[in-house]
Amino acid sequence: MSEPFKVQISSDLIRRLVGEGDQKPIIKPKVKPKVVRSDHPSNQAPRVEPKPSEETGGWKPGLPSLLPLGVFPPVADKELDPILKVLDEGERVVDKLQNEEARLLEEVKRNAKDLHEKEYRMPEQKTMPCLKAKDTCVQCYKDHPEDPLQCAEAVKAFLDCARRVQQQQFVASG
Repeated sequence: MSEPFKVQISSDLIRRLVGEGDQKPIIKPKVKPKVVRSDHPSNQAPRVEPKPSEETGGWKPGLPSLLPLGVFPPVADKELDPILKVLDEGERVVDKLQNEEARLLEEVKRNAKDLHEKEYRMPEQKTMPCLKAKDTCVQCYKDHPEDPLQCAEAVKAFLDCARRVQQQQFVASG
């Protein structure tokens, strides 16, 4: 049987998967807050008048029409790419481990079944030797309960049969 499978996950591996240790800390530049002057005409948003909805009897907000539905700009965050790579690698490792676990589980089930069959097999039923001679002897004792000496021939036949079987087993084992 093969050696048991063992997986150890070190704290170093976890740090590498999370992305700590191998990357330099990211320093974000300080951004000066932008001063907005409300009296300047370029800083004022255009006014959009909501349209009344006849069905609800009130105002219905409109959907922004900047992008078609389902189309989003790609995320261009440099910090997100390494995290996604580590996440993908982690998912591949998890998939491999799950496949290995399933394979080992099947192997363990098969080995357990084989062991159970070997250990708990019903013993083969052997025919009892001298069964006819024994039955004749017992029947004779039942027929003659007051005079058991009449069963001497039946007892002697049973005893001879038992000795023959015993000698046969001794010769077969020696």
